[in-house]
Parts: sequence; C-alpha cells; structure tokens
Amino acid sequence: MFNLFLADTLELKPGVAALLAVLFVLIAGALIFFLYRGVRRERNRYIADKLKVGVMNKSSFDAMIERRFKIAKRSTHFSVLYVKILNGTSLAKSLGDRQYDAFLDALQARLYEVLPKNSKVCVYTEDRLAACIEADLDKKSLSDLCGFCLMECRKPVTLVTRVKATAELSFAAAVFEYAQKLTAERFMENIEQALFSSERSGANRFVIYTPEIDYEDDEASQYYRGIQAAIEGNDFLLYYRPIFDVETNAVYAYDDDIVWNHPELGLINSEKFIPALVQSGEIHRVGLHIFTQLCVAVQKYKQRHAGDGAPVRFAFGATTRQMMSSSFPEDLFRVTKKFHTDPSDIYVGVTEFDHPAVNENIKKLKNLGFKVMLDGVEMSDNAGLLGELQNVRFDWIKLPVSYVMQAKNNFFTQGVIDMLKKYSEETGVYLIVGGVESDEEAAYVKELGFRYVSGNYYAEDTQTLD
Repeated sequence: MFNLFLADTLELKPGVAALLAVLFVLIAGALIFFLYRGVRRERNRYIADKLKVGVMNKSSFDAMIERRFKIAKRSTHFSVLYVKILNGTSLAKSLGDRQYDAFLDALQARLYEVLPKNSKVCVYTEDRLAACIEADLDKKSLSDLCGFCLMECRKPVTLVTRVKATAELSFAAAVFEYAQKLTAERFMENIEQALFSSERSGANRFVIYTPEIDYEDDEASQYYRGIQAAIEGNDFLLYYRPIFDVETNAVYAYDDDIVWNHPELGLINSEKFIPALVQSGEIHRVGLHIFTQLCVAVQKYKQRHAGDGAPVRFAFGATTRQMMSSSFPEDLFRVTKKFHTDPSDIYVGVTEFDHPAVNENIKKLKNLGFKVMLDGVEMSDNAGLLGELQNVRFDWIKLPVSYVMQAKNNFFTQGVIDMLKKYSEETGVYLIVGGVESDEEAAYVKELGFRYVSGNYYAEDTQTLD
C-alpha cells in the first residue's frame, strides 16, 4: 500500500516534466559553457605568458637544447620542430616590421594552441620558428602532429589593419633518442638537413628526419651498412686530379676526390657513397680524416718541390651538411695548425651558398685564411646567381663541362657564360671547367676562352703528387 502511494506522489504532470527537462539542459549547458570558458581563459593566459616571458631567441633556444642533451637520461623524451616561412622576406617588406612581428606572434600562438602544453616556441630567426616539444612521441606521432601544425599555420592571419597574410611553409622535425648518443649540434644538423629536404620538395611540406630515408635500394643500403667498417679500416682514400693552365700547358692546382677502397666492390667513386656518408652523419668524421690526409700531402709536396716554382694550390670538396656545421671552419683550421699547413694553400669547395649557415661558414673560412671555391653549380635554372655572387666573393668558380657545352645551342647559357667571364675579369675570380672527357669538349672549352680545365681528357686520377 505504501509503495503505491509513493508512486502516485512521484508521478508528474507532462508539462512539469518537460519544464524540468528544459531546466536540466539549460543548467548543464551553462556549466559546460563556463567550464569551457575557464579552460580557454587559462589556455590563453598560458599562451600569453609564453609569448611574454623571456621572449626566447635563437641563442637561448639553442642553449636550452644544449642543456637538455647534457642532462639527458634514458627517460628523456622531446622533439624539436623548425618552421621555415618561405615567403618571409616578401611578407616583411609588404607588411612592415611591426605588422610582420604581429604575424610571427600569431603563428607562434597557433603553435602553442596545437602543441602539447609544456612545449616551448620561439621566433628563431626572422623567417623561422622553432619549438621544443616536451612529449614522448615516436616518428609516426610526430609526423601526425607536424601535419596538424602545418594545417593550422597555413590558415590566413588577419592583422590589426584587417590585412590578411598567408605563410608558405616548410616544416622539419626530429625525435630525440637517447640510444643514438648524438651531440646537440649533430641533432640540430639533422633537423637542418630535414628542413633543407623539405624546402626542396616544395612549399607546405614537412620532413621528419631519419637517416634511412634515402636508402631503399640494395646498392645504397650496402654502402650505408659498410660505412663503419670502412672508417675503422681506413678504406676512404684521397685521390688527386690536376687542374691545368692551357696557356702555359702546366699544372695550376690539384683537385681532390674521395675514393672508397671497398673490400668486395673495389674502388668506388665518391658520387655513389657520399649521400650515405651525409645521411649517416659520418661525413664529419670521414671529412676530417680526408682533410688530414690532404694537409699531410700538401706538406710533402712543398718539401719535394721547394724552390722549383711548382704550384701549391689544393681544392678540398665540402658537402652542404659539413658546411652547415658551425664548428666546421675551426675544425679545418685546427688540422692546418697541427700539420703546419698554410690555409691559403687550400680552396674549400662548396656546392651551394643560399643557406644562411653555409653563408656564415664561408665568411668564417675566409677570415681564417682559407680560399673558397663554388664547385659544379648548374645555372640553367638560376638566372639570379650572378646577382647573388656579388654578396659572396669566391676565389674560384668551377663549372661542369656539361653546362658549358649547352652554350653551343642555348643563347641564355651563352649569355650567362659571357657575363661570368666579364665578372671574372672585373673581380679576379678564376673560372675553371671541370669534367672534360673528349676532344669535342676540350676544343669548345678552349674556343670559349677558358684558361683553367680539369678532367680525364687531361689526366687520369692519381694517388701521388710526384
């Protein structure tokens, strides 16, 4: 009887039940709204504090990463992300400094929105942001995160003046792995290499660094696996090829080339295994080993030819990866000091100079007394190169004969070569044509008036300088 009475008392009229349901929904909605607003306010405060506190720059960011490496343990997990604004220079010119700074702040805030909460973001240079991601991410997770960051940063930024600005971006990132035992500098070089690859692949792409990325075919894998054994066995040898002065028919200088004396495959040319050295990071160790061989050879050559007027000029080819290392010029200089070699006897060859780190190292090399050579640049798709040469004074410019031969049928190439020759006359920069192999090439190079040449047509590779 009591239960029936209770049921009767709890029964509500339909109108009252509907009203209570509406009230419940409104109260729940209000609670969710205020909770969301509180979380949002806290998140915005966090982002604002991050943007204000310390205003981290390149040096402080690098110092932070250096500290992370010094105190790293097996439980340490973090990743580093670079964001290059490909159209940064043009945006800065069109927006002005104040508006461009606001644009960078907006991108920085977007990264803070997307990245894990303990991440740190800074304006690294005027066209680059950097982030340290404090989270345990594998390469797949980092790749997904980069894709999401790229999508967010690609959205137009509306500035105070109601101008909308859109960034063209390249992303690159790497995961810290304690087991790799990398230095902070080598780790950052890996990301630079990934950023370089990302830029080359086109706008709005990202690359996650992995040393195996370029080793999918059997031959390259074989080279990659054999690098450590080759280093331990001193199997990387330095060969020399003379650069001739066709006017005097005498040797003007010597060019170098690394050859791998492989125990199974025999002598392997450098173009086949240098990519494996670069991607493995061992190009630094092998490069210094080869440079040491060169300094020893220079001293022996000078002793043998003392007083006979023989040239003392030797070219040493450096990869972009080496030239991106901030310590590279000083490393070479220390070797020259150890073996009492004059840095001015050595021409360091670079294949490109549009990367800021490479450009900075060119200046360092020249300040330390080295000569610098631009080696093997194809200019068929770079009409602006002549203008860029005004900003970087090379001592030699080495052109591949394949490019020079295009002048036979290409008026544009012929025009560029004519301008290069005029540039050479005005600045004293020597032009060298390399890779000459045939009578036809030799005759045409001579017809164009080039004085300095090298290649198998003039001399085969030799291991001695006698």
